[in-house]
Amino acid sequence: MSPGWVRDGWLTGTHWSPQDFMFHGWKKSKLGGEWHWPFSNETNMGNFSSCKFADSEFANFKYLPKFIKSNSEINEILGNKVKAVAKDYENILKRIHPMCSKPCLTAIPSNQ
Repeated sequence: MSPGWVRDGWLTGTHWSPQDFMFHGWKKSKLGGEWHWPFSNETNMGNFSSCKFADSEFANFKYLPKFIKSNSEINEILGNKVKAVAKDYENILKRIHPMCSKPCLTAIPSNQ
């Protein structure tokens, strides 16, 4: 996995790790379905005047600790998702092309 990246939060059930940079796709219409509100009631979304460039504490954003996972836990969740999608892809190819006896995706990267 890359040292930090943008991804959809639903891939890991809204959990994140220190290697994550940003979530994409947090649409209000999907709240409670694809993703869950990860911030505590202490979060002050309206007070951006206290935000500072390169402030690693993000004082306005008090997150719920239950959504924090280790890098290895997130990598495992994402790796399992990659494997599941590859298996689904292989099964679809077998259905649409009966002559395909070997998967077209010959290998999943070993770091997944």
